Amino acid sequence: MIRISKILFERYEFIVTKEQSFFLSTIKEYICGLETAAEDVDWWTIYKYSQSHQLTAIIYHQCKEFLPSDVSEAFKSASLSIIYSNINRRKITEALLLTLKKNSIDSFLVKGLNVAEYYPNWQYRTMGDSDIVVDDLQKTHLLLIERGFDCISQTKDREQHYSYMGMDFEIHDRLVYDQVTNLDSVTEFLSKYKAYLVNNKIDDSVHFIFVLNHLRKHFMNRGVGFRQFVDIAVLVKYNKRIDWNWTEKKLAEIELLSFARVVFYYVEAWFGIPAPFASQNIQEEIFEDSTNSIFKNGVFGFDNQDHDDFIISNYVRKSRFSAILMMKYALGVVFPSYQDLIRAEQYSFLRAKPILLPVAWVYRFGRAIKNKRFSEGRTQISKSFVSKEYIAKREEMFRNWGLE
Repeated sequence: MIRISKILFERYEFIVTKEQSFFLSTIKEYICGLETAAEDVDWWTIYKYSQSHQLTAIIYHQCKEFLPSDVSEAFKSASLSIIYSNINRRKITEALLLTLKKNSIDSFLVKGLNVAEYYPNWQYRTMGDSDIVVDDLQKTHLLLIERGFDCISQTKDREQHYSYMGMDFEIHDRLVYDQVTNLDSVTEFLSKYKAYLVNNKIDDSVHFIFVLNHLRKHFMNRGVGFRQFVDIAVLVKYNKRIDWNWTEKKLAEIELLSFARVVFYYVEAWFGIPAPFASQNIQEEIFEDSTNSIFKNGVFGFDNQDHDDFIISNYVRKSRFSAILMMKYALGVVFPSYQDLIRAEQYSFLRAKPILLPVAWVYRFGRAIKNKRFSEGRTQISKSFVSKEYIAKREEMFRNWGLE
């Protein structure tokens, strides 16, 4: 039986399950430095939310004194794994940054380890990888290989992926990559990031805008979970180096201000963190639907099947000829373009030789036969077609979040 609770926020009430209420309240209390009182909840549901949104160490920190023994062991094991992983990651990443500096490669951190600095306990912020921006990709690549890093992928015009001691690293030479959902104004601004670097650290206000745009990117793709909003909350509350007057003006210039105002409303409603400038009032029904959708998403939207067809939806959303574009997209799945194929290392023979594109297609079909991947191909082709209703639903979500 589902237990229902009403959460009273500053502006109105909305209905969630008792477990959802407790989960959000506990995160709020952690961010604000408050104690959490024990409640009669389904602790395995709380654990599920914690894992799905990658906030397990935070919930365990707040609740470990009164957790039932069976679920306590699960929380403890997952939390210690996060903490030990982050300690090792930070140690190796700092050593790598020093190595890059000694080899005259300018670099700086973005996202995970940068944001974690502002958490009350930096070790609690989960990270799938370390994101490092460098001024020389090729020189960095050779250095990493020399130091024992394994290159997972080295793709043109995209981040490069490496693995070392069981940890993933993403190496970038820019802050924004080409995507159909990009705002040109944001891309232009973030492409000038070097003007905002001081002692191999990006300006805090600029990094906040980058984090917000990264949230927007995931929002318009597969989706986001509560961890991304916790990042925003801790930056607003604890990073005193952000110039909010400058940030508000810059967000207006690059067309991100409407989205920022909506995000600040949710952050204040969920976690009690006052907005640094005026937020956008949200209707109760929209707020409730959005909150439930975020719960369903998980940290990057992978748990929510409503977002399965986001790629093609984003591709055709602005066109009056969506059916034609869907067919074109499907053909592109079967016969990828020269630019798409040269990004993959297995088609390196094609680089600078576009005349060999038909050979690459044949080679690709041969690989599919050898690896028995035709069913996967059929699935990708089927995802090239979505209904007008699906697109309209996503467009409504974008408008509700100030993304349009």
